[in-house]
Amino acid sequence: MKFNVYDLIYRLNVVVKKRKNMARTIVTIVFFSALSMCSTILAGCPFCDPAVIENQIVYEDAFFRVLVDHAPRIAGHLLAVPKRHVVMAQEMTQEEWSDLHNIVPRIVQVFQQAYNTDQYIMLEKNGPFAGQSVLHVHFHLLPTPSHSSLPGIFLKIFDPLPKKLRKEETQEVVLRLRPYFEKTN
Repeated sequence: MKFNVYDLIYRLNVVVKKRKNMARTIVTIVFFSALSMCSTILAGCPFCDPAVIENQIVYEDAFFRVLVDHAPRIAGHLLAVPKRHVVMAQEMTQEEWSDLHNIVPRIVQVFQQAYNTDQYIMLEKNGPFAGQSVLHVHFHLLPTPSHSSLPGIFLKIFDPLPKKLRKEETQEVVLRLRPYFEKTN
């Protein structure tokens, strides 16, 4: 039987969700981030895994890939991930920063076409105390529909128990979004 740290983290998070004490919740989230980082070290980096890339990729260019998040906080949740294994954002090269600068407007065009919004949240977490759970820098881009409330969006974004997509569901999102990326310049 293969040990699956992610299932353990999910089960422990269920307990956290039931707790109302904010301090305990914060400590637990930091603990889970650190535990997840340890599992990444033991299992290998998911953003360097060819199977993960193949299953989740919607776009790539010189230095970055855009992936569908396997546990999206909201519909359209994408990850901009450098191709080179880089742990922290400050370790990225000027070329990688420049490439990210070019990718974000492309992602926004996709948000406009697929989700009818040009508003989004971009989030990147550096280190376990910031909530980084994968030891490979990645930028979350989350479209924010105009009909949504800001408090509601933040509750979804920082939900410690997002619903994980099945492989088939991930493929549906990938197949839906790829054509939009092909249309963008």
